[in-house]
Amino acid sequence: IPKSDRDTALDKAIEETKLSSRKECVDEKCQLSLVAELQANFLINTKIKKLYENTCQISISKFDVEKRAGVFSWDKRFDCSSKGVFDSIDGFDLKNEPSEKLIKKEKYQWSKRSLEKLSWSESKSYCEKLSENGTDGWRLPTISELRSLVTNCPDNEPGGKCKVNDLCLDRKKCSDSCTVCSSKKNNFSKLGDTEMLWSSSELEDGNVTVWRIDFKTGEINFDYRSAKNFVRCVAEKP
Repeated sequence: IPKSDRDTALDKAIEETKLSSRKECVDEKCQLSLVAELQANFLINTKIKKLYENTCQISISKFDVEKRAGVFSWDKRFDCSSKGVFDSIDGFDLKNEPSEKLIKKEKYQWSKRSLEKLSWSESKSYCEKLSENGTDGWRLPTISELRSLVTNCPDNEPGGKCKVNDLCLDRKKCSDSCTVCSSKKNNFSKLGDTEMLWSSSELEDGNVTVWRIDFKTGEINFDYRSAKNFVRCVAEKP
């Protein structure tokens, strides 16, 4: 941040924020406005989120202030302990690849598809209780993990135009380019699925809706928790 006019710009931004609320400025839009006032080029944003029992994820995102868009993001998972947070932050190398590429490199094993459609809460319980291929550590996949199964649809594959991923779960901000894939195919899954599958990722701007993927059309969209969809569980390979 340049020193010229820094104090004046900071005081002005703080006063404008105080007129509304402190909570509003934890939102990325407010943060971008603040750093724009300070004539900074980039905003670095850090989030910690609990994915499931004893597993948390820390995410660091880099935003281009002029373009008002994310340019890179990195993420790591840890055991939700204080030491886990320290080790994760201490081990970050921000010169490496963004998280979408890292996600593609992670090695997952996928369960068989459920025989019946389940609600979202039923799907979570189904995965937690599942024992298959000698593995008990199954869980409902995040939207980034589920998206790694998309094929024959460049816009909705990891790194495509669709912005929905573990770091972008807001319907208005992230889902503009996540529409039905333009192809004569009716199968956009690497595993041959043609059904809607649940993810574990809830919408950031809603408390009753969850992200899911329709592998018949390739569309990444959301559904009510009470709706019935199929599920494939995921587990890290040993």
